[in-house]
Amino acid sequence: MAKGEIFGLLGPNGAGKTTTLSILTGEQKATSGSTCIDSVALTDDNTLEIFQKLGFCPQFSALWPTIKVEEHLRLFAGLRGYSDRVVSQKVRSFMNMMRIAEYAEFFASDISGGTQRKLSVGIALVNAPKIFLLDEPSTGLDPGARHFLWDVIKSSSESRATILTTHSMEEAESLSTTISIMTNGKLQCIGSPQHLKTKYGYGYTLEIKAPTDRVSEVQAYIHSSFSEASLLEVYDGHLKFRVNGQIRLAQVFRALEQAMTKYGVTDYSFSQPSLEQVFLFFAKQQETSSDS
Repeated sequence: MAKGEIFGLLGPNGAGKTTTLSILTGEQKATSGSTCIDSVALTDDNTLEIFQKLGFCPQFSALWPTIKVEEHLRLFAGLRGYSDRVVSQKVRSFMNMMRIAEYAEFFASDISGGTQRKLSVGIALVNAPKIFLLDEPSTGLDPGARHFLWDVIKSSSESRATILTTHSMEEAESLSTTISIMTNGKLQCIGSPQHLKTKYGYGYTLEIKAPTDRVSEVQAYIHSSFSEASLLEVYDGHLKFRVNGQIRLAQVFRALEQAMTKYGVTDYSFSQPSLEQVFLFFAKQQETSSDS
């Protein structure tokens, strides 16, 4: 991974995402293979040297309930060997950056789950790590706090490599420069979000809004215009189709414009597969292999 890259690691429950991060952080040992961090193989002899390059925000809170917010940051900044003056500067800076300065004197047990999450991210970043590991960082956050955290991750990733696990397709697509989907402990695919949707997506989605008394005509017209179209759902004048196979966009839009004129279609959209559809495709493979 290069500096500035955000690697999104996706997968269903039990795929091995958290285990992978646990191996990178030394919490678990790999049963086979090797681990390289910053081009250095991880061994029992160099763990301290390697781990000084890591910043880790675990999936579940690892905060001490009876230690204050500011003391958490001061402790982890101090572990790097900074002077008291530098530690104080870093603590102030990160409390302001994470918008938790008003909770400086609160015990970790007395702040909300969202504030605890912000503190955990701040702890992972306070020592300026080369590699930033985030295990489902926005779990349990409200939309406002979640988008704020995304902004922090984006801005912080410019000077380091970042590995992110998440169940949120929106989060993965918003943050990740590269995405991989894991099932049964193995990476099944890797590439940019657009690459994965293009390579593994299945067909296109066509949605049409038509007068309720002309739905059957519109349905027949779509089937005659696109032989590979299959109706997914219809309700209250709204029709949704899956259009498979190779298709020219010019042909699609020409047919839809004609439908507006001939059948009173008032609105339509034509979209490529979503990242969620790609994820579900691989997740189904894991379910199938588990059942066999």
